[in-house]
Amino acid sequence: MRITVDYTVAEAIVDLIESEKYKDPLAFDKVMFELSNNEGMQQMLNFYQHTYDYETYKKVLFLALNHMPLKPEDEGLGMLYDLLKLINADVIKLKNKLSLIKAFDFESIVESLNETLPDETELEIDLYFVFDGINGASIVGDHVMLVNTMLWPSDAKYIPVIRDVLSHEYHHIGMKYWLSKRKQFESVFESTQSFMAYFISSLVGEGLATLYFTSGDDLYPLALESHGEMIAENFKRSVNDRQTDTEAFLKLFEQDLTDILSNEMNVEHLETLFSKYSYDPSGNEPLNKTIGYHICYSVEKHLGRNAIFDVIKNPMLIFDYYNQANVTENGFVFSEQLLGEFGV
Repeated sequence: MRITVDYTVAEAIVDLIESEKYKDPLAFDKVMFELSNNEGMQQMLNFYQHTYDYETYKKVLFLALNHMPLKPEDEGLGMLYDLLKLINADVIKLKNKLSLIKAFDFESIVESLNETLPDETELEIDLYFVFDGINGASIVGDHVMLVNTMLWPSDAKYIPVIRDVLSHEYHHIGMKYWLSKRKQFESVFESTQSFMAYFISSLVGEGLATLYFTSGDDLYPLALESHGEMIAENFKRSVNDRQTDTEAFLKLFEQDLTDILSNEMNVEHLETLFSKYSYDPSGNEPLNKTIGYHICYSVEKHLGRNAIFDVIKNPMLIFDYYNQANVTENGFVFSEQLLGEFGV
């Protein structure tokens, strides 16, 4: 196990705000220039390369902190601007967040994973605290983890909640350890089959991490500080309604999978489809979490934890295992035709 933690980006921006240097364009540019080659900043820019680059991020951050108007070029930048405006809304809370980050034992989280990952899982995690303005936490590659500093609680009583968030993300990295051993997960857009492997493994990963660590609406007080009331309320409502339209979501999922397999590969279409399942700008729980949670819950309930470990090592088993789990309940099952596409 190896875990490193870097909060130099968070420190620099908190200091920028506390000192009010962000009000002076020259002082702001100097701080941001010093951060331009920071590893945490680079990892953040790598993750959001299709949404913003360094110059765009710097411009939006300056306007947001000074509450100057921005005419966003797209929805992603509009959301970035709106959420970055929250950073300096309460400087005392912001400083509390950084203090609680520095006091936290990040290695202690590993104990919570012992029963949720196969034996011999090896964890290597490089964790960076940033102000990405969109996600709460994100995984870059196989072992880099970004945490939006704003998601960290400003009150110590919510530390157990952020522990669950970290456990959720650590679990993703643990699963990636096993996926790295399978050639089919090496390239996303090499073929339709490679995209399917990526798409399904993402859904399984989100489902398991949500099932084990973030299944309820406990995130509400953290989301309230990081993303504002509207998004926090939408998230809370969608989590509480998670089981309402399960069968409709599963049918939609099967139809989308069938369409992928029936048509020629189109990278732009596949990227749009992946975004449809992994991101909801209004704050609703993404489909990959909602669907993944239900599928993984059913498999664990009826087939047990060892079946889950099989799925972690080979996510393509999830369809067969889900059908086995639901055959006695007369619920939705995936078609034999779809299972045949995956060699089941």
